[in-house]
Amino acid sequence: MKHLLCLALLLATAGCATGPDPQRERATVHLRLGESYLNEGDSVSALRELLTAVELVPNDPDIHHALGLAYWGRQRPVEAETHLKKAVELDPKLAKAHNNLGALYLDQRRWQEAIPQFQRALSNVLYPTPEIAQTNLGWAYFNLGQVDLATQAYQRAIQANPQWAQAHNNLGIAYSARGQWPEAVRSFRTAVRYFSGYVEAHFRLGQTILCTGEPVAPAAVERLRARQSPCQAINSTRAREAAAAFREVVRLAPESDMGRSAQEQLSRLR
Repeated sequence: MKHLLCLALLLATAGCATGPDPQRERATVHLRLGESYLNEGDSVSALRELLTAVELVPNDPDIHHALGLAYWGRQRPVEAETHLKKAVELDPKLAKAHNNLGALYLDQRRWQEAIPQFQRALSNVLYPTPEIAQTNLGWAYFNLGQVDLATQAYQRAIQANPQWAQAHNNLGIAYSARGQWPEAVRSFRTAVRYFSGYVEAHFRLGQTILCTGEPVAPAAVERLRARQSPCQAINSTRAREAAAAFREVVRLAPESDMGRSAQEQLSRLR
């Protein structure tokens, strides 16, 4: 359905090619093709189309935004940052570009630099997916050790979209950092209810079900980021429930790091 929508947009654009600026119309066609390739995960073909588009129209914010994503997909973060910055310079209200520039900073652990980008995205009341920027904002705060601010951001994300599984998962992580085990378990359960294939949420659910007592401190944030157990003591009476979560991880992603860790956890619980 996504590809059909892209095709429909492309055909609609082609139908307008008799306008006063044929060069811009050509650039728009290449932009739409590039975006379609990005949606398919083909960043090489996307780059080819988008580089043609930017030659035709050098100062279009949407073209620079798409170029940033394409370069990011090719593991070229310097070029990605350059084009995402250009996009927000050309259109300071382009919320998706602010969010993606912030996400690039998150990928590079540039937590402090990421925060204002998400705030700028959220300042645009027309931004259609504020839950994404709120969740990203929460992750930046969490990694700076500002767990209360992270919790608030995740709660705002859930308010914007109650079925946004990533916000529920990350809220569970924040609760885990504070030793609020029942709240954490509830958040992870909600995450997997809305996205049954969410490997990380199943894994963290298995870890957290067993937790009792105080969280590991002062390294709780770092341990949670690394998906290590957040608790100092476990409640072995809940082993069966935890094992079910770990088995689901193994079923969904047996060859992943979490899949192997879940298998180790299952061996200990037997």
